[in-house]
Amino acid sequence: DAEGGDEFLHPAELRQDPYSSLAVIQRLVAMGYLPASADDQQRAVEIAGAESRFNLAVVHMHHRRPEKARELLEALHAEFPDEPRYALRLAKAHFELGSDDRALEIVEGLGARGQRSAGSDMVRLGALLRRDCLVEAEALIREAQERYPPSAALQYFVGHLLLMQKHASMAQAAFERAIQLDQDFVLGHNGLAQALLMQGDHKAAAESALRAIGLTYFFPQAHYHLGKALAGLGEPERAIRSLEI
Repeated sequence: DAEGGDEFLHPAELRQDPYSSLAVIQRLVAMGYLPASADDQQRAVEIAGAESRFNLAVVHMHHRRPEKARELLEALHAEFPDEPRYALRLAKAHFELGSDDRALEIVEGLGARGQRSAGSDMVRLGALLRRDCLVEAEALIREAQERYPPSAALQYFVGHLLLMQKHASMAQAAFERAIQLDQDFVLGHNGLAQALLMQGDHKAAAESALRAIGLTYFFPQAHYHLGKALAGLGEPERAIRSLEI
């Protein structure tokens, strides 16, 4: 019987590893996709197989299956310890699973190898916020702002992490920085609306949600935040209309 997640796959006993087939390798060499020497072929096949597993792990993460992703990524990280993409995804999987110690260990390893990035800093920031280490978190935010090029997306992600841990005023500041960098950044306006709602500022939240809707009308989250803001302003009929969209 097929297991959950096995849709569209052959039965387990009939599945083959496409990268271990000699015929496939020979065809790829003939087409110029793989080198001709045996050693280089083997290495290329190993890398191709690793990338296939990595892509599957990314799919698992996208569909909120971090445990399945972690299993694949732990093996990849053991085989290719110097590949930063595998390490960073593994750190993110551990973060999603609540394994902050392991996530931080991996992130620190990236830094020790000179592979620190905005992504690894965001994993570290999330772990610090979850531990209520606000002084360290604020220091990391300031450092990231100086270290990396100005980016509305980075500011939004900082704000999102802050919202997850209920630090609404700090999140508001991050979303406002994102909007300063890109006035039409719809996610920034929507995030700002949510941060303002958490602080009880329904009027400003409604204005931010309306700006997000003006940029992208079919944005259910923004309509939801607008509905909540209007309800808080004592306008139930308008709130209902917004929530029904």
